[in-house]
Formats: sequence, structure tokens, C-alpha cells
Amino acid sequence: MISIVIPTLWGAEEIYETIESFKQHKTPTTELIIIDNTNSDFKDSDITIIKPNINTGVNPAWNAGVALASYDNVLLLNDDITINFKLFFEFLNKIDINTLDYGILACDRAKFTTKDINKDNDELSLEENQDGRFFGFGCFMVVNRNYYHPIPQSLKIFYGDDFLYFVYHDMLELPIKIIKNLRTKGRVETTSGDFGHLLQDEVAPWQNIVGKVRRYYAK
Repeated sequence: MISIVIPTLWGAEEIYETIESFKQHKTPTTELIIIDNTNSDFKDSDITIIKPNINTGVNPAWNAGVALASYDNVLLLNDDITINFKLFFEFLNKIDINTLDYGILACDRAKFTTKDINKDNDELSLEENQDGRFFGFGCFMVVNRNYYHPIPQSLKIFYGDDFLYFVYHDMLELPIKIIKNLRTKGRVETTSGDFGHLLQDEVAPWQNIVGKVRRYYAK
């Protein structure tokens, strides 16, 4: 049903809560893939751990995770947030995600919290996004692997979510939807805080890539 991909440097405590929550609620059609960019000694037989030996950056880690995923639905998740996996997996079954027409699913910004995540009786719903790019990108994105375009190598840390939105929404014109009321718990700051000084280095590559991608999909 779904593969979950999390790149990490193990700097966020939320990833351990995420791993335990996944292990409690995993099903035969769910998997968790950790891209360990520190090449740590962490091991767990219930999840797949990829050790690139170097810090590849988040965008190459997303590419690697999607390539390794067993399922066509892939959740790209920050290591510094967590969700209620029981509720999430039940909702994916309810909407029959395997037959759903979509490019990207994201979470609802209004439901981000640093306190409690969803209780089991919370009601989730799926709505088509009408407001352009929105909060879930970069921290919580379910992408349809059938249409995934690998993020260019010149983008290591930033603009990966912008790139995927541009491809799915602007080039392929696939539906972009929000999972309403899916609250996430965490900080959503670890990556940007540690690597924010590198943002300027990727502005020019990102601007050049837009034109190249337009020409690619115009063929």
C-alpha cells in the first residue's frame, strides 16, 4: 500500500517516536525505509536502513528511497515530525489509495501541532488543493511513484519539494490533494536550521532547472 521514506542525520528525537509508532501499526503492505546519512550503527529488523556512507543530502535521499520503494505510493517524511500511523493507514485503506487519481497528497497546515497528535476517533478527509503549494511539502508528501521525476543532482538540500510540485502540478497536471485534519507533531526545523546557509548556493541551479524541465515535458 505505502512505502515511507525518511532521510535522517539522527538529530531529531521525533524519528525514534516515528519508528516505534510504525512498528506498532505496520501491516503487510507498509514499509519504512530510513536513509541513514550519518552511516550510524542503528539497526532494526522491522525497517529497511540504507547507509550511503556519506551525507547525500535530503533530495538525493528521496530519490534513493523512491527507487527502492516496494509500493507506488511513497510518503516522504521529515525526521523531525511524527504522525498517528494507525489513523493514517486506516485512512489510506478507506480512500483506496491504490486506485486514487493523484500526484501528491500533503497534510493540512492548520493541524500542525507541537502537542498531541491525532486520537483514534479524529475524522480525516481528502480535499483537492486550490491554493497552490502548501504546508505539507518538504515535510510530509505522499507522491505517486508512477510519475516520479528524480530531483536533479544539483539540488541537494533545498527546492526538492518545489521541483516535485512543479513536475506533478505544472507539467503533468495531476491532482494535488490535502489530507485534512491529519496533525503532525514536531519541530520541522532540524534540516533548515542546520543547512540554511546553503540555500543561496541552490537558487541558481533551481532557476535553470525550471526551464530545462519545461522543455523536457514539452517534447
